[in-house]
Amino acid sequence: MASLVTLDLTDALANITVPALVIAGGVDRLTPPATSRAIARRLPDARLEVLEGAGHCAMLERHEDFDHLLGTFLAEVLAGERARARA
Repeated sequence: MASLVTLDLTDALANITVPALVIAGGVDRLTPPATSRAIARRLPDARLEVLEGAGHCAMLERHEDFDHLLGTFLAEVLAGERARARA
């Protein structure tokens, strides 16, 4: 458990080459919104969405909003891929 607390993979974020969606809970105490913003800034192609009022388990606490954000993001990414494939 101690190694998880000190594990820092921040530098590896720059190697992620696909579009990324970072969804943060506005009142997340384990991964605060400031940390989610820092993660999104380090990803080459990221979008940050904050679900106000949600904690660390935003996908459970605000599942409809979470699903909507994820579905919209996936649709946009796939539409972009299809457009590039046609070009």
